[in-house]
Amino acid sequence: MNLNRRSFLKKFFRTLCCVGLVWTSVGRKKLFSKTEIAFEEIRMNAKQKFLHGWLSHLTAAMDEHLEYGKKIALLEDCGRACAGTHVLETALRYKGNLEGWLIQMRKWVGADNVKKEGNTVSIVYEKCLCPLVQDLSPLKTKTFCHCSRGWLLENFSAVLDRPVEVDLEESIMMGGKQCRFVVYI
Repeated sequence: MNLNRRSFLKKFFRTLCCVGLVWTSVGRKKLFSKTEIAFEEIRMNAKQKFLHGWLSHLTAAMDEHLEYGKKIALLEDCGRACAGTHVLETALRYKGNLEGWLIQMRKWVGADNVKKEGNTVSIVYEKCLCPLVQDLSPLKTKTFCHCSRGWLLENFSAVLDRPVEVDLEESIMMGGKQCRFVVYI
């Protein structure tokens, strides 16, 4: 009987240890995942701060070393490239359908923030929408938001299948309360 009892206890404790190891392993995975998530958030915050500092320096250096027209052209080209990478495919679905495109834009920036009047469309962003600087302190540059101007140029030109003009009237990065553009269609 002693042997059976011993054999039973041995099997019982082995099973208990296995269950404990599996449970601990699952628990560790959950804990490790939470730790990984926290570490990733810290890393992304540090990356955002680094990126913000780098962009601040870049725009300050551009302001110091480049003439105004070259800065505008450079940032406009960046905005056009951004549109081509991220949204142009959507804009092309509305080729020849300006009203459809404006409905899509209203979904992104708010129904009251896209208004067509005659041969112009006014667009207001209540917050900075650029993923490079979104939710960071403004860069305080007079030129960075011409990137967004280029984004609008590329997308509206694709929708209308002809060149358009876009004026940047106000931007958060320039110290404004909002970003405001006028597209001449």
